[in-house]
Amino acid sequence: SGSGKSQLQPDEEAKEEEGKLIEWATGDMFVVPAHSKPITHTATSTAVLYWVHDEPLLRYLGVKSSEKKFKPTLYTKEMLMACVEEIKR
Repeated sequence: SGSGKSQLQPDEEAKEEEGKLIEWATGDMFVVPAHSKPITHTATSTAVLYWVHDEPLLRYLGVKSSEKKFKPTLYTKEMLMACVEEIKR
């Protein structure tokens, strides 16, 4: 359970997705690209955040992330559950 917000810090060459505020709630998931600046997380109620990354896989493959490939994105619990329902059909 929980809710809050995560503030992404802008780069020197700030793009529109940089400096973005992501407001999240229970069951939501958000992703940020590699090489992002530090993120400030603020919970508005008790929350648990899980950090998952692909660095071990990239290291195993002998490759390195060299550029941002996607924008920070929020997937709400409702969006995720709708996708699960679609798969179940």
